[in-house]
Amino acid sequence: MKLGCFLALLLYAGLVYGYFAWLGQTFDGRALWIASFVVGLIGGMLTLAVVNLGVWGAQEVYRRSDSAQNLWRQQLEQAVRDGDAGTIDRLCQRGAELLRKAGAGAK
Repeated sequence: MKLGCFLALLLYAGLVYGYFAWLGQTFDGRALWIASFVVGLIGGMLTLAVVNLGVWGAQEVYRRSDSAQNLWRQQLEQAVRDGDAGTIDRLCQRGAELLRKAGAGAK
């Protein structure tokens, strides 16, 4: 772990501990920790879901972009010339559109 990450984590842990020490004087400490754990767990899962959706969307946009399709088409033509079935299979799984024609304005 890098030193900067460790120090940031240590600072965060200190702030969280201080916050709960101060807030624990007002509320029941055990209930506060359980509630914060549940809220943190739900918040973390929602954050992971949103980040995964964002990455998936960006990946789909890239896979359908003209530049990616043109690059994969060139690689596919080279693989067909060389008889490389593994590369052809990999490009098909990646999302290369085999039936789309090359050129400007092609649909």
